[in-house]
Amino acid sequence: MIGDSAAQVEGLIMVITLEKVMDEALSLPTDVRIGLVKKILKSLNLPTCPEIGQLWAKEAERRVEEMDKTTVELLSGEKVFTRIRNPHHCRTEYLYASKLLEKKI
Repeated sequence: MIGDSAAQVEGLIMVITLEKVMDEALSLPTDVRIGLVKKILKSLNLPTCPEIGQLWAKEAERRVEEMDKTTVELLSGEKVFTRIRNPHHCRTEYLYASKLLEKKI
């Protein structure tokens, strides 16, 4: 019981601290907030634009190779756009792209 109370107090302190940080950050001038956002995003170690470009270049090369070897079925533009408009298909493509980024090919 006492451990639960301590955890609840710690959680409450974190919420209050986060709210205070958010309030202070939002009161900063726009250019300073932009700099803060850039630093926070950089700290997440997300792929940069050049990395994403390299990933897509490798993926394009892989796809061309598959077409040359005729190991894939080529689709008409009409069929592609029909699939894109299907919400389930968009989710599948998103998951595929996420896996590419995780692997960094």
